[in-house]
Amino acid sequence: MLSTNKDYYVQSNQFIQAKYKEALSFTESLIIAKMCNMIEFNDAEFKDYRIYINELLMDVNRADVGGGTYRQIYEAAEKLRNREIQIKSKDEQNRPTRLTTTIVTSTEELLEEKDRKGAGAYISLTFHPKLKPYLLQLKQDFTRIDFGIYQKIHASHAIRLYHIFSSYLGRGQHTVLLNVDELKEMLGVAGKYGHFPMFKKKVLDDSQKKINSDTDLNFEYNVKKNGHKILGIEFTLTQSKNAKIKNQAVKEKIVQSTLSDVSGEVTAQSEELSKIITTDFGVNKKIYLSIIKEFTEGDIRQAITITQKEIIKGKIQNIAGFFVEALKNKYQNLEIITTQKNIEKKVKIELETQKEKAQKGRVEEKKRKESERKISIIKKLVDKNSSIIQQAIFNIQNSMFSTSYNTQKTVSENLENPMFLGSLMNALSKIDATIFEP
Repeated sequence: MLSTNKDYYVQSNQFIQAKYKEALSFTESLIIAKMCNMIEFNDAEFKDYRIYINELLMDVNRADVGGGTYRQIYEAAEKLRNREIQIKSKDEQNRPTRLTTTIVTSTEELLEEKDRKGAGAYISLTFHPKLKPYLLQLKQDFTRIDFGIYQKIHASHAIRLYHIFSSYLGRGQHTVLLNVDELKEMLGVAGKYGHFPMFKKKVLDDSQKKINSDTDLNFEYNVKKNGHKILGIEFTLTQSKNAKIKNQAVKEKIVQSTLSDVSGEVTAQSEELSKIITTDFGVNKKIYLSIIKEFTEGDIRQAITITQKEIIKGKIQNIAGFFVEALKNKYQNLEIITTQKNIEKKVKIELETQKEKAQKGRVEEKKRKESERKISIIKKLVDKNSSIIQQAIFNIQNSMFSTSYNTQKTVSENLENPMFLGSLMNALSKIDATIFEP
């Protein structure tokens, strides 16, 4: 049996931003969060995570989960064994990869009906080993989420969006541009909500109400369009006043952990931060203490990630100085910025292409209308057997375009020949330059 007193859990941002073939239910998401909550920082391998159902219900202050019963919780655990997740990553040669795997490899539950309810009822699950890099011993590019979020939100899409937005906000990204299809894959609703207004109402708007009113995160969004074509959705992410209070509590907790570090009473998290910043980067203890008082844990970890990447590239001489500058100036992940810029560039190119097509269409339409107007004038002159028409035909027959006029056909019939029609327009304009003026 495993237990924990932590009120949070940690997941890598790659895991959070993964794609699903089907949307996770609220109960499935809750079970995953509970399993992550039971992971200890120093764990090198996954364990069997035994979750007592009564405890799971108390975690969300409910007598049931997502409108379900004990039976539905068992069913959610069983579904997780068949749930596939797709995670983007890179191999040892820094080439882009995509991992596809199930989330859990095994589930265990009691068989006797009398044992399946009450205080002793439990489910036991194990994460797939392929997920170890994304859930165990995380030191960079991860997001820490309060487990209490499941008491505030009970809707599956809102919970999923809260995780996704938190992962971007933790990286320092307050503006995120996402392709609609990509977002749907992250939510597990690809192929659904084909009519965008329905997706907007049922997923985006409903989730926005819940997240903005009940959590420490706020988001607004703007649909990028060109005409009727939707190019993407731009999300603006901010932290609410509740988040500032929470961040201050986190700072104080880190400070207390650091002070206890001196007396030998350390937590794995504070020991990890202290070791990286003071030992690996060479930042002195006094500066370290001032840093954790002034900056959020997310800002600190972001600066650590940037510094570590630059160290690997061999571009830093003064590591401690670079880290402090990265923190104070809020350096962002250059790869993330590049990806975001690439998306924005694609949107810009698409907009310009659509604009050029629209402009070309307007020009073609103008030409078509002008041609129809001139043809209408010519037909009226032909019907009147105007002398100017006869003069123009005579001029064509004595020019290099003589073959365009068929003497065996009427003038009206000859007008069906584009070459003759063009020649006739030119000939008429030469005889009377004002003939086609509006």
